Amino acid sequence: MAANTSPIYSLTPNISGVEITAGNTNSDGTGNVGSNLFKIYTAGVNGSYVSVIRWSAVGTTAGTNTTATVGRLFITSITSGSTSPGTNIWLLAEYGLAVQSADNASTATFFIEVPVYKALPAGWCIVASNHVAPAANTGWQAVAYGGDY
Repeated sequence: MAANTSPIYSLTPNISGVEITAGNTNSDGTGNVGSNLFKIYTAGVNGSYVSVIRWSAVGTTAGTNTTATVGRLFITSITSGSTSPGTNIWLLAEYGLAVQSADNASTATFFIEVPVYKALPAGWCIVASNHVAPAANTGWQAVAYGGDY
């Protein structure tokens, strides 16, 4: 029996994220889930609802600048392996990720919050990529906030 059917609300919070560690210059979703497309969120057994995704600059060395890039979010029906644009992966959104001084003692980085407000079928994923690979000692993390039905 499906959870919460009339009206439907998510039953269990589902929050997950990933740090982007490689570049992917394809804006159509061409790539490989796990190597240059990074899985942020996987829908539960009854499907899920995703509210927002937050991009945040991170660093391991104080005062190191991130690389300016474009962050992309995709919806996909596969959880690993090679993608096929228009068949099993679709662009959800893309945002400019500006240079920021990460791990700074006196200036906080700013986050970018992407409104999603979409339901996902069971087992589908949201994956992310950066157009340019992160600079040494820095990166971008993407965290999805949602719930499973």
